[in-house]
Order: sequence, then C-alpha cells, then structure tokens
Amino acid sequence: MSGGIINLHVGRGGNRIGAGFWDLLNVEHGICAGEYRGAGEVFYRQTASGYVSRAVWVDTDPWAISKIRSDGRFAPDSFIVGDTGCSNNWAHAYLQEG
Repeated sequence: MSGGIINLHVGRGGNRIGAGFWDLLNVEHGICAGEYRGAGEVFYRQTASGYVSRAVWVDTDPWAISKIRSDGRFAPDSFIVGDTGCSNNWAHAYLQEG
C-alpha cells in the first residue's frame, strides 16, 4: 500500500467525530450509493464486497463504540476495544486501564 491514509479515532469524542467524518466522506465519494467517485484509493481499500475505510477505532468502553461497529461499514478487525469502560473518568482510565 502506498499513499494511503489511515485515520485513527480514539475515545468517545474521537469516535463520534470520526463517524461524522466517514458519513460525509461516504456521501462525497458515492460509497453508500454503490458508485465510487474517486479519492485515489487514499481513504478506502477495495475488497471483493466493495470499499472498506482505512480507519482504526480505539476505546476502552465497548458500549460507546457498539453503534459504529454495528453499522457494518467498517472492517471488524479495525476496532480495538477494552473490556470495561471508564465512564468519562480520566483518572480511572489513567490509573486502572492505562
């Protein structure tokens, strides 16, 4: 792979912004409509079933990322999820999880 961009979305805020980014990018490039309109294979990789985003999703809370995961638009191996959430508590995440 040369010239590809991998988007890294971390935490609840990063995942929400990332989901909005991919929604917009899919509309701009016709991914949802089934007609790909370019981007030079920069944001997507082509598979037998269509185009898959080049993104990695990271969160300690499996609930927070479940909606993005259930959409089916992203590869199942692009998610790194913890077993327990930190409930927006930085100190807990830093001391217990990190």
